[in-house]
Amino acid sequence: MNFILTRYIFPINEPLILSNRFNFCLDNPRTEEEIAIIKEYLDVSLNSPDLVYKHYHENRIPIKSTKETTNLLTVESALEGLNKNYSSLDLSVHDFFTKYRELEPLEKLARMWVIARYNDEGEYQRLQEIALEESSNGRTGFFLLDKGNPIIDNSDNLVGFTYFLSLLVHTDKEFYNGQSFILHNDSFTIQHPKVDRFFNLSVMYFGFMSYSHEIKNLEDHWKSFYHIRDELASVSKKLDGIIDDANQEKILFIANLLKVVGNNLKDECAKLVTLVSIIELLLTHSPDYNRFNIEDSISKQFRLKASLLVYQNDKSKDIEKVKIRLKEIYSQRSNIAHGNFKSLKDYLRKEVKKSKEEDISEDIVLERLSNDLFNFIRAIIEEYIKDRKLVDFLKEN
Repeated sequence: MNFILTRYIFPINEPLILSNRFNFCLDNPRTEEEIAIIKEYLDVSLNSPDLVYKHYHENRIPIKSTKETTNLLTVESALEGLNKNYSSLDLSVHDFFTKYRELEPLEKLARMWVIARYNDEGEYQRLQEIALEESSNGRTGFFLLDKGNPIIDNSDNLVGFTYFLSLLVHTDKEFYNGQSFILHNDSFTIQHPKVDRFFNLSVMYFGFMSYSHEIKNLEDHWKSFYHIRDELASVSKKLDGIIDDANQEKILFIANLLKVVGNNLKDECAKLVTLVSIIELLLTHSPDYNRFNIEDSISKQFRLKASLLVYQNDKSKDIEKVKIRLKEIYSQRSNIAHGNFKSLKDYLRKEVKKSKEEDISEDIVLERLSNDLFNFIRAIIEEYIKDRKLVDFLKEN
C-alpha cells in the first residue's frame, strides 16, 4: 500500500473505507517508515531556519509553547486543545493521547496525520529494492514512471476519487469551487521535504479546530475530519455501491474532470466548458442528425433533464428558475466553445449592469456560473446514486 496526504489531522483507530472496489481508505500512518516520512516533511516545512521564511509568508505557526508564544497558536497548544476538547467525545483521541502523551509535538502530529491509502501492487517496494541493489553496486539513477504503472494509475484514480467525494460532502455550498480534501496530488511530493504553505495551512486550521469541538459556520464543517467523518463514510459507501464494470470508466473519467477543474484550471472559461461537459456526459445523447439542429437539441436535453433532476434532488427549488439558469449557462458555454467571445462579453456586461451589488464584476459573474454548475452536478450525481436506472433512462431518451 502507498499513500497521499490529505488536509486532515486527526487520530483514527480504524481505517475509513473510501472504496472497496478500488481499495482506497483513509488512515493514520502505521509503520515507522511512514511516520518518519511525514515527520521529516513537518520538520522542514515548519521548522526550517528563519531565513527561509524571510521574504514571504508561509502560514507557519510556532511548534512549542514558550513565554514568547504566550497567547499564540502553536502546534503544542493545538495538540493540548485537541486532547482537552475531543478526548471525552472521541475514543480515538483519548486512546492516542493516553498512548503517546510523552512524544514531541511534531511526532504526535505525524502520527495523527490522515493519509489516503491506495494499492500500488507492491511497486514501491520493488523499486526500493532495485534502487538499493543498484546503489550497492555503485550505480545511481532515477525511475521514469508513466501510465500503466500501478503507482501512477492507482494514485491518479485515488486523487480523482477524492475530488468526486469532496463535491458530494462539502458544506461550503455558496463558495465551493472544486477544492478537495486531498493535499497533494501524488505520492511523490511527500518524499521531497520543502516549505509547503498549503501543508502549513492544514496545520494552522487543525489548530483553530482544536480549540473547540464546535464549528459555528456550517460551511467549514467539511474541513474538519471529526465533523465530516460520518458523512464521508456514508457517502463513500453509497458511491462505491453503485460502481460496477459498466460504469466504472465513466465514474473515474468524471472524477478526473473534477480533479482537472479543481486543481489545474485557473481560467474560468475553460472551467465552465469542462463542468458543462460533465452534465452532458451524464444526461445527453447524440441526436438524430437528420431531424435536429445538433447544438439546439443538446441544449434542450441539457436544460430539461438537468433541471428535472436538480428539482428532484431539492423540491424547494423553483424548477423554472433552474431551467432558465441552465439555459444561461449553456449559452455561455456555446459562446466559449465556438469562440463567440464578444457575445460572452456582452452577456457579462449586461449582468454587471443590472446587478445591484456594489462589488460585482464580470469575473464574479463568470465564477458564479461555475459555482452553480458545481451545485447542479452535485444534485445530479446524488440522484444518480439514489436511482441510477432513472438517470440512465433520461440519458437515453
